[in-house]
Amino acid sequence: ILKYHVVPGKVMAADLTSVSPLDTLHPVAQLTVAGRPDQPTVDGAGLAAEDIIAGSGVIHKMDVVLMPVAMTVVEVAAEEGLTHFVSALDAANLTDLLNGTDQCTVFAPNNAAFEAAVTALGEDDLAGVLARADLPEILKYHLVPGRMMADDFVTGEIMSELGANIVVKADGPEVLVNTVEIFDADTRASNGIVHTLGEVMLPPSVMDVLSSREAFAAMATALAAANLTEMFEWANTGGSMFTLFAPTDLAFETLIENDNIPDLEALVAMVNFEYHVVQGKVMVEDLEPGELDTMHPTATLTVAFPESGVTVNGQALGYAPIMAGNGLIYRMDAVLMPVTMTIGDVAAEAGLTHFVSALEAAGMIDVLNGTDQYTVFAPSNGAFDAAVTAFGEDDLAGVLARADLAEILKYHVVSGRMMADDLVVGDVMSEQGASIEVKMDAGEVLVNNREIFDADTKAANGVIHTLGEVMLPPSVSDVLGDSDRFTSLVTALMAANLTEMLGWGKKGGAMYTVFAPTNAAFDTLIDADDEIADMEALFAMPGLAEILKYHVVPGKVMVTDLMVGEVSTMHPTANLTVALPESGATVNGKAVAKADIMAGNGVIHEIDTVLMPAEYDGGDGDGGDDGDGGETDASGTASHGVVVAVALAGAAVRRV
Repeated sequence: ILKYHVVPGKVMAADLTSVSPLDTLHPVAQLTVAGRPDQPTVDGAGLAAEDIIAGSGVIHKMDVVLMPVAMTVVEVAAEEGLTHFVSALDAANLTDLLNGTDQCTVFAPNNAAFEAAVTALGEDDLAGVLARADLPEILKYHLVPGRMMADDFVTGEIMSELGANIVVKADGPEVLVNTVEIFDADTRASNGIVHTLGEVMLPPSVMDVLSSREAFAAMATALAAANLTEMFEWANTGGSMFTLFAPTDLAFETLIENDNIPDLEALVAMVNFEYHVVQGKVMVEDLEPGELDTMHPTATLTVAFPESGVTVNGQALGYAPIMAGNGLIYRMDAVLMPVTMTIGDVAAEAGLTHFVSALEAAGMIDVLNGTDQYTVFAPSNGAFDAAVTAFGEDDLAGVLARADLAEILKYHVVSGRMMADDLVVGDVMSEQGASIEVKMDAGEVLVNNREIFDADTKAANGVIHTLGEVMLPPSVSDVLGDSDRFTSLVTALMAANLTEMLGWGKKGGAMYTVFAPTNAAFDTLIDADDEIADMEALFAMPGLAEILKYHVVPGKVMVTDLMVGEVSTMHPTANLTVALPESGATVNGKAVAKADIMAGNGVIHEIDTVLMPAEYDGGDGDGGDDGDGGETDASGTASHGVVVAVALAGAAVRRV
C-alpha cells in the first residue's frame, strides 16, 4: 500500500495531469490523475498541500490513504456483479484484451441492461445475445482507449475501439454517453476504469451511417425503395454483418444521365441493389482476387488487384472503409450493375453470333450457360469467316460441322473468371488441355500473340474477351514436331507426305489417335534389319506410308477408352490388336510407354517400337524368324521396343 503512494521521479503538481496514469513503486497498480493542471485529483482525491520540496523529491499531502487496485477490468466487473457483461466478453473473445496491460475506459452495461437488450436485438433470450456474430462489435463500442475518470469527460465525441464515435454530454450535473446516464462511475481497475450503464449502447448500423452521410442520399433512397433497409436494423439482423458497396449521389446522377434513365425511381426498378451487399464484414485486407458472393440471387462481384490498387468490377476502392456497428461501407464512384445473363446470352447480345452457333454445333452451349465460372476468348464473326479458308472448308457451315470443332472451342475457354487485369505473363491452361500463352506488349495483353480488342465483357458465369482470330490448339503434327523424342517420326511422316493429314487444313476436321514410336524405336528397327542401311534408306522404302498409317487410328481414343480386340487403322487392310493386362494397355503385345499426350485434333500414345503390318513380316505373318535378325511376333510387330501409335509431324503446319 505504501509503495502505491510513491511515484518514481520528481513530479510537481502542475505536471501530474500530463502523465496520467502514474506508475508507482507498486508492482502492478497505477495512480489515476484527473482534473485541471491547477487542481489535480489523484484517484479521485484532491491534494491537501502541493509541492513540498525535499532534497530527494517532492511531497504532495493527501487527506486519504490511497488503496491500490490490482484487479483487471474484467475482474473488477465480476466483483461489481456485472456478470452478463463478463459472460459477453468471454463469448466475444475480448476477455484477454481487458485483462491485458493497456489502459481502457469501459462503459459496462449492467445485468438488467443485457436482459432488456434481448428484445432490442430481436433475440429469444440472453443466450441468443451472447451467440450473435456482431457481439464483438457491440462490446467494442463500449470501450475507449485510455483511462478516463468521470471528471475527465467533456462535451463532444470520443472514439470507441469499434471506430465509431460516442457522444458525450458533460455540461450538466450528470455525464451522459449517447444520452445514457452513468450511474456508477469511476470503478477503478489496474488497467482502466469501469463506468456502469443501465443500457446496452448499439453503435450506428450500416443504414444509420449511410443515412447520416449527405453523399449517400440516393443510395439510402434506393435501398428504402427496394425494401432493403430493414435487413440492416439491429432487431432483424440476427447478428449478421454486412459489407455495403455504396455509390455516391454523383455516381447515380452519372448513370442516369449516360444511360438516359428517366429518374432515380426508374433506376431502382431496373437494378437489384442486393448486388451491392456482401454478407459479412470484409476489410480490404480480407479481399482476394476472384468472385465475391453478394446478396443478389445469382450475380457476383469481381475483385482484382492491378498495380493501381484493389478494384471491384473494375472500379477502384479509393477510399478507406466507413465503419458501422454491423458492418462497413465502401464508397464507390459508380453504380455496380449486376449481370444476370450467361456467357452464351452475353456473346449473342455482343454480336458474336458465329461463336454462339459454333457452341451450339459442338454441344457446348449448356456448359457455358451453366453456373461454373469461365474466361472465354471468343473469336469475332470476322475471325470465323477467315477460318473457313484456314480449315480448308467451303463455307462457315463446313467449319461448324467439323469433328474437331469442340476441341477448337475448348481451347478458347479457361476455367475461372479472369478479367484482363488478372492475366499475367505466362501460360494458362485451357479446357482443351493445351496451354495458352499470355504476353504483354506495350501495356496490351496478347494471348497466343493475338490482341484482345474487346476485353472484360462480363456475364453472370464468367467474362468474355473478344479476339480477331480463331486460335488453334497444337495439332498432332505440332505436338510431335515440338518434341525432340519424335524427330525420326516427323521426318518419316514428311517423307511419306502424311504431314497434312494430321494437321488442321484437312477438310472435315478428322480426329486421330497416333501410336508414336520414339527415335530410339526407329534406331532399334534399323539396327535389327540388315536390309535397312540407315534412316535415309528407311524413309525411301516404297511402303513407308502404309507402315506409318498402321500407327494411326481414326478418332480420338484415350488410353482408358481402348477395348480388347482388333482396332482399325488408316492402313488399307491391317488392324492393331489391343490387350488390357493388369500392367496396362498393350498394342500388338507392346506396352504403351506414355499415354494421352493431348493434341487439338487427337491424342498421342508414345511407344518404344515401330509396329510393322503383316506384309512386312517376312510375308507369312507367323511370328517366325525373318532371317535378317529382326524377329517379329504373330501380330506383325517388330519386337525391338514398346508398341506406340504413330503421330503426325507438325513442323510444316502453321497454326491459324
